[in-house]
Amino acid sequence: MAHERSSERLHGFLQRLEALEAKIASFTRSWTKVEKDEIGRELRALHNSLADYETVLSRELTLESFVRDIPVPAYVFHWGNRKLIASNDHFEELLGYQGGEAKQLSLEDLRPPEDVPLMLEGLSTTSTDGELERRYRRKDGKLLRVRLKYSRMSHSLLPPSHACLVVVTETEALG
Repeated sequence: MAHERSSERLHGFLQRLEALEAKIASFTRSWTKVEKDEIGRELRALHNSLADYETVLSRELTLESFVRDIPVPAYVFHWGNRKLIASNDHFEELLGYQGGEAKQLSLEDLRPPEDVPLMLEGLSTTSTDGELERRYRRKDGKLLRVRLKYSRMSHSLLPPSHACLVVVTETEALG
């Protein structure tokens, strides 16, 4: 939803810019004072529209807001250092965390110690998208079997494919 609103604003901005460029290109004689004033007003309005668009876009398209709006447990991690970048309340609740605690974790913290070597091997050989079943460790130490889908994604603050979205599709308590 937020992405659609941002796309509509960008589309409107680009249409206005194209119209102004066409107007400027249509002048075949010297500009009158009135024409210069009109173009100046339109350029200022476009500048303000672009500034408004950039503000809205930076607010709406953050990883945190994106993940927060996913209706099932989900998180994003940095593929290189394996640290969580963002997680939603559903994910924190599933693992017994609250108030953003999960953002302080790495993938290693989410897994039983004996599963970490397999996880690290999987990260080095895994494709960019897929489904897995793994064990996760709750804050209280209890284990869960988690079925998840993952997908590498792009984000303006990270090198290409360094963010990975993980969505939990099923869980089962173990032991």
